[in-house]
Amino acid sequence: MFAEFAQILLDEIFSRIHAFESILSWDINERSGVLEVKIPAVPSVYLIHQHNTLEQIWLSSPLSGGWHFTFDASSNTWYDTRKKYPFFLMLFSEFKPHIPKSLWIDSLLKEHKVSV
Repeated sequence: MFAEFAQILLDEIFSRIHAFESILSWDINERSGVLEVKIPAVPSVYLIHQHNTLEQIWLSSPLSGGWHFTFDASSNTWYDTRKKYPFFLMLFSEFKPHIPKSLWIDSLLKEHKVSV
């Protein structure tokens, strides 16, 4: 069950970020369950992958370090094991400074079906 939920998360991350790849000039690769995101203004690569033994998703950030996330079936959400941050909130806070405001606002508005 973990592997299925983890793959769904990795696929979702890839599809969301890939949509902006050419606009942002980011380099995004997925290999063997590891998602690599290279942002030109960041000195190293973000790595996101599943750790099967611990049943966690790991995020390695060149800016904030390592994060481990576990799946909460009751809320259908991945949470950080230390501070209980939701995965996508954590990832967005890392990427937000490197995304033009117009892109993330438009994307969020469309996702939540809000009109301006």
